[in-house]
Amino acid sequence: MEDLVSVVIKNILSKIAENPIIKNDNAHFLKNLAHLFESVEEIIGLKPDVFIYVLHCINILASKNSGEIRSAMKSEKMFEFRDTLLMDLLSCDLKSTILYNIIKDFSFEGLANQSKFRESHAIDYLIRYFVNNPDYFSLQVNKIVSGLNS
Repeated sequence: MEDLVSVVIKNILSKIAENPIIKNDNAHFLKNLAHLFESVEEIIGLKPDVFIYVLHCINILASKNSGEIRSAMKSEKMFEFRDTLLMDLLSCDLKSTILYNIIKDFSFEGLANQSKFRESHAIDYLIRYFVNNPDYFSLQVNKIVSGLNS
């Protein structure tokens, strides 16, 4: 059974994802949210199901808000946190369907160019995932083709 804190954090992040628009004058909200993201592991430990909500929340906020809010997110190092979190999740032994849902919605272009991506051996984890899950061939082709087009 899930602990109460995990459920509360997931509910908060779900509500944010459902209503992702942040007014430019509410950028202070992002400071608090960034602090929550950075504190989640200390609060509940490494729980991939909660961190998937964090990834989704950061991505939806970035895609639905203004450039000013995205700049504030960058200043709060939310994208750096997201990238590190993704690399950590790739190294976890997640069910293939969970990992599929992470990978299908994530662009690795910017991440693959970072030295920490190579140093964390994230590409090894991706390859292992693809080799162990041949039924996701269309996802593999999509990621390979998008990499070639960049």
